[in-house]
Formats: sequence, structure tokens, C-alpha cells
Amino acid sequence: MFFFLFPRSGNKNPQATQHIFIQECNARPEHPLQFSLYADVKKMSKNTTESSSNAPSALLGLFLSSISLTTVVMNILVLCAVKTEKKLQTVGNLYIVSLSVADLMVGAAVMPLNIVYLLSPAWPLGLAACLFWLSVDYVASTASIFNLFILCVDRYRSVRRPLRYLRYRTKMRASLLILGAWLLSLTWLIPILGWHVFANNGRRTVAGDKCETEFSEVTWFKVLTAIFNFYLPSLLMLWFYCKIFRAVRKHCQNRQLPSGSSWASLEQNPGQAKRCSERKAARQLGVIMAAFMLCWIPYFVLFMVKTFHKQLSELHMVTIWLGYVNSTLNPFLYPLWFSCSTNCHHPSKKGMLLL
Repeated sequence: MFFFLFPRSGNKNPQATQHIFIQECNARPEHPLQFSLYADVKKMSKNTTESSSNAPSALLGLFLSSISLTTVVMNILVLCAVKTEKKLQTVGNLYIVSLSVADLMVGAAVMPLNIVYLLSPAWPLGLAACLFWLSVDYVASTASIFNLFILCVDRYRSVRRPLRYLRYRTKMRASLLILGAWLLSLTWLIPILGWHVFANNGRRTVAGDKCETEFSEVTWFKVLTAIFNFYLPSLLMLWFYCKIFRAVRKHCQNRQLPSGSSWASLEQNPGQAKRCSERKAARQLGVIMAAFMLCWIPYFVLFMVKTFHKQLSELHMVTIWLGYVNSTLNPFLYPLWFSCSTNCHHPSKKGMLLL
């Protein structure tokens, strides 16, 4: 009576064996031992299926968690470096600090909650956590764009009108610009927290097991915000950068010293050192901008496409994480920015400076 516990002749498939066993148990349900064996094999089959499906999810969660942890650690190191090193506490580096704060928010809050949602069949943390996650995500991402934009404008004005702008360029004015960028970014809280109030008569339309904005299906609003939050600032940044690079290239054709010059003469000629450092700063700004564009363009392109074609959710999640990775890459690019003018001031100094 136990012949069905072993594979039949020529059958080497374990799943087929379990299926045969279950059929045998169902054919003779009157025997109590068969009920016990049937329950054990059914439980074993369920556990095998769950473990096989959980393995890729665990690896994905581990990989994404490592990205989140790297983002947090590296941006904390950037902030600590600026705080402890006097030479890094310059006007230009205030924008880098603001960018790093936005990236830290992404790594510490946005990424972990996204991992939870990604690995769960439904949003498990309730409405309050959902609104917190959406708010930090939108605000931090927008703040990164706006801070990079004002950094680009700062470089442009430093190169185009250096003497006039340097008198205007103070830490107080830079702090006010940064504050303005964050206040503009915080306006996302109005639609995220209050869309259902002024558009749906106080009624939430998103299901409780999902974490989406109430305006996720409003095409005109998504297109408008994508234009003003990404496409327009990005086009302006590209235009500014082209102007910066052309101006710096005209001032400083190469990185070598002119014939008969010395590093001592460079220190006595701050205008020449300034042009050299501005060229290097322009290059490093270009690297930071290129990383930003490469990481976020796929998301915003698909964002526009998904507005009209809904069946792209998995690819959409990939582009979201590609944008998040920009917050991981930035701390590795900041040291290049910090040191871009060191050699122009003195070749023997290894400290990091920025005009």
C-alpha cells in the first residue's frame, strides 16, 4: 500500500511524483494514514514553492539595501568632511552640502521604504507612512534638481562676470538661494497631502493596499510638473553649461603654465589662477550634471510615456531606482569637485579647495 511513495518506473520528476501521490490519496480517502501523508506532502510542496519564490526577492532586497546603506554612509562622510575641514567651508560648497542633504534623505528614507513596498504584495505600513514616503521622495528629488540648477547658475555668473559677481557672492546670499530651492521643493506637500481635499471633495481614491499619489491618474498635472521640475531646469542647465565651457575655454586654452611662468607667479596673479581653477570646476560640474542626466532622463521619459500607456510598471520601477542611484554616485563625484582648484593654487598642497 506504500508503493506510491516512490517514483514509478521511468518517472524522475519529483513534482510528478508528488502529483501522483496526491492522486493516490484522493482516490482512497478512507485510510487515515493517507490523510496524514497527504497533509505532509502538501505542506512540503507549499514550503518548497515559497522558498523558491522568496530567494530572488531576498537577493534583490539585499542588493538594494546595500545601495541604500552606501548612499547614507557616503553622504554622511561628505557632510562630515565639509564640517571638519575649514578649507571646504566655501560659498560654492554650500550647494554641494545642500545636494548631499537631499541625497542623504533619499538613502535614509526613500530607498528603504521603496524596498519594503517592492518586496511586499501590498503596501504594509499604513497611510501615514505612505504619505511620509511620497513626500520625502518628491521633495528630495526636486530639491536635487533645483540645487544643481542654482549651482550651475553660480558657476555661470562666476565665469561670465567674475569681478562683479564675486562682490555679490556671499554665504548669506547662497544660503537664501538654497532656502528658496528647498521651499519650492516643499510645495509638493500641497498636492501630495491635500489633493483629495480640493479635487475629490475630501475622498481618497487610492486603495488602502497601495501607496500612490491621488494625482497619479491626472495626466495634465503630471505632464505639467514634469516639464517645470525636470525638463525646463535641465534644458537651462545644459544651456548654462555650454556658455560656461565656452567662456572658460576661451580664457584658459590648456592646463599647462605659460612659458616662463612659475607657480609663484600664479599665486601673484590671482586672475590667471582663477581662470585655471574655473576651467577645472567647469569640467567637474559637467561630470556631476552628466551623472544626473543619465540617471534621471530614463525615468522622466518613461514618466511621460506611462502617463498615456499604463502597462509599464516593472520598467518604471527600474527607472525609479536608476534615479535613486544618482544619490549614491554623487558622493563619489564630490571629491573631484572639492579638489578641482587645488593644483592651480599650489602643486604641493594636497588639501581640497574650492573658490
